[in-house]
Amino acid sequence: MGVTSVLTKENAKKKDTDIDFQESDINVLIESASRVIAPLWPISTFAARNPWMGLEKQSFDQVAAWLKNTRDVDIYPSASMIHSAKSKGEIDEAFVKMGLQRWLDSHSFNIPRDVAERFCHAALKLVPLPSNLLSSRKLEKLVGKFSGLNTDNIENFPMQPISSHVENKDGDRLVNILDHHVIKWCKLYLDDSQAGWTMPNREEGFYRAWQRLIQYDPALSKKQRESLKGWPQEAHMALKEALFVLEIPESEIQTYLEGHLLSLPGWAGMMLWRSRQSSHEHALLTEYLAVRISMELALIKPYLPLTNQRSGKRVSITPLIASWIHWGDLTIEEWSQMSAAEQNEYLSFAYSFDEKLRRKLWLEAWEQTHTDRLGQKIFSKQRETNDKKSALAQFAFCIDVRSEPFRRQLEKEGPFETIGIAGFFGLPIATSELGSNHSHSSLPVILKPRHKIKESANENELKSYQQRKQAVNSLSYTFKMMKQNVLSSLLLPELSGPWLSLQMVARSFVPRGADRFIRNLCETWLRKPNITLSLNHVHNTEAEIPVGFSEEEKVNYARQALKMMGLTKNFAPLVVICGHGSKSTNNPYAAALDCGACGGAAGGFNAGVLAALCNFPEVRKELSSGGIKIPEDTVFVAAEHKTTVDELH
Repeated sequence: MGVTSVLTKENAKKKDTDIDFQESDINVLIESASRVIAPLWPISTFAARNPWMGLEKQSFDQVAAWLKNTRDVDIYPSASMIHSAKSKGEIDEAFVKMGLQRWLDSHSFNIPRDVAERFCHAALKLVPLPSNLLSSRKLEKLVGKFSGLNTDNIENFPMQPISSHVENKDGDRLVNILDHHVIKWCKLYLDDSQAGWTMPNREEGFYRAWQRLIQYDPALSKKQRESLKGWPQEAHMALKEALFVLEIPESEIQTYLEGHLLSLPGWAGMMLWRSRQSSHEHALLTEYLAVRISMELALIKPYLPLTNQRSGKRVSITPLIASWIHWGDLTIEEWSQMSAAEQNEYLSFAYSFDEKLRRKLWLEAWEQTHTDRLGQKIFSKQRETNDKKSALAQFAFCIDVRSEPFRRQLEKEGPFETIGIAGFFGLPIATSELGSNHSHSSLPVILKPRHKIKESANENELKSYQQRKQAVNSLSYTFKMMKQNVLSSLLLPELSGPWLSLQMVARSFVPRGADRFIRNLCETWLRKPNITLSLNHVHNTEAEIPVGFSEEEKVNYARQALKMMGLTKNFAPLVVICGHGSKSTNNPYAAALDCGACGGAAGGFNAGVLAALCNFPEVRKELSSGGIKIPEDTVFVAAEHKTTVDELH
C-alpha cells in the first residue's frame, strides 16, 4: 500500500517491488533481522559479549557460511595455520581420516568409494592446484564442451545495501558517507548528558528529532535536504516509503535490513539494547533503520535508476575438472571419454568437497586431538596429597584471563592457593558508594540486582568528606563549562596550559610515578573515612529493591559462594576475596578494563561484602550446621587486583 499520493500512483503499475504490509509486519521483519547484531549496553557498563549471539540456534556450518558471505569473515583456520599446527604435532591425522569416513558415509554419490577416498585424501593435503594446469588450453577445451552442472550455477549472496555498490564523483563509496552521517546522528541521540548542548526534540524519539533537524544539516546538499522535506512523521511509514522507492523486493526486505544493521553493528546494537529497556523506546531499532535507509535514499537519488545490484558468483567449472585431473589421477583423455552424466557426478562431488569442508575436517581433528590430550593429562595426573604443603593463604580471584598471570606468579612465591570464581561472587547487588546518590548494578549485565548495599560513615566525618568531594566536583564542572563556553574557552589554555603540560610530560616519561603521585594527592585530599556496609536488611516500601540482606540470605549467599569456589574445607588462616578493576586515564572504554561480571565496574565492593558475610559469627554458625566448618582463627579479607598495573590492594 502506498504511503503518499506519489506512491499511490506508482502502485497502479503493480510493480513486483510493491510493499504491502502493515506496521506489525515491518516490526516482525525488524525483529527477525536483529538476530545479526547483539544488544550492546551503555559504554559505562561495557562488557564482552558474543556479537553473533542471535545466531546460536543455527549450526556452526550455517553460521560460518553466513559470516563468509555477508561480512567476508572466515572462521575456519587457513591452510597455513593447519600446516603449522600439523608440523608441531598438534593434529592427529587419524581424526582427519575418521572425520572423512563419517562425511562419506553420510553422503551418497554415484562414484566408486575407492575413487572418492583417493580424491579426498589428496585434496586434504591443502595444496593449491598447479597454475599451469588451471591455465592450460586442453583444460579450456574441456570446460568449453561442458554443458554445466546439474546444480544451481549461481551462488547467491545476501543482499547488501545498494549504497555499497555506488561511488560518487570523488571515488568514495556512498555507504561510507552514509555511515559517517548515521554515526553523527546516533552520537547526538545516545549522548547521556555529557555534551554541553543536547539534541533538540530528543524527547520525541530518535526519528522525529532527526526528521526535524535534517532539513538544516549543512553536511547535506540543498537537493538532498529538499528530498527529505515532507518525509513521513512516523518511522515505519518512512521506512516503507524508502524501501519502495529503492525497489527492494518484499521477499528480500529482511536480508536488506540485515545488511544495514551489519554496516554499523555497534551503534545498531546500542539502539537494540535501549529498545528492550523501556516502553518509551520500544521502536528505537525501527527508527534507526528509518533514519539510515531514508538517508541512503537521499544520497543515492541522483544515481537512480540503478541496474540490478544483486550480486552473484557463477560456479567455475575449471578448478573442479582440474581437481579431478590433479587429485583424482584422471587424465584429460579419461575425462573426455566419460559420459555427461558421469562428468556431472564427479563435478558435483568435487563441488561438495570444497576447501571450506576440507578445512572444517582439519579443524575438528585439531579440536579432538586437543580434547583427548587434555583428558589424558587430567586423568593421568596423580594428586600427591600427602606431600602437599598446607596453604598459608587462599586467594579467590575472578575467572578472568587478566588475573591468570598474577595467580600463577603468586602460587610460585610461597605456599599460597588460588581459586577461581565469577568476580561478582554470586552477589546480586547494586552498590552505592559513600556520599553518592547513585547506585551501580554490580553483577553481570544480563541480570537484575535484588539488593542494594550502601556505604555509610560517622555523620560528622561524612559531612566533611562530602564537602571535600563537592569541591573536587565543582572544580571539574567549572573546567568543563569553561571549555564549552565561547569566551572562557579562549582564556582557559592560558590558565591551564602550564599545569596540563607538566602533567602530560610526567605521564609520558614516568607514568607509574606520576599516576601514583596524583592518586596519593587525591586520596590525601579526600581522606575517605572508615566506612560500614549496610548488610542488615532495612525495611523500606518506597525503595525499588531492599537494602541489605535478611539473616537467611546472608547465610545462603555465603554458602553459595564458598561452594562455587570449592572451598568447603581445609581453610587457610587467611582467605582473601579478590575483586579486580583497573586504572586508566582519559579512556572512554575504561569499563572494558574493569570486571565484566560486575557490570563493567571494579569488583572490590563485592569482595568486601562477601568477606564481611563470611566473618559474621552467626553466619559461620549456620554454615557449620550445614557441613561447612570455618575455623575460628580463619579470617576473610577483601582485596582488589588492579589488572592494568598488576597491583593487589
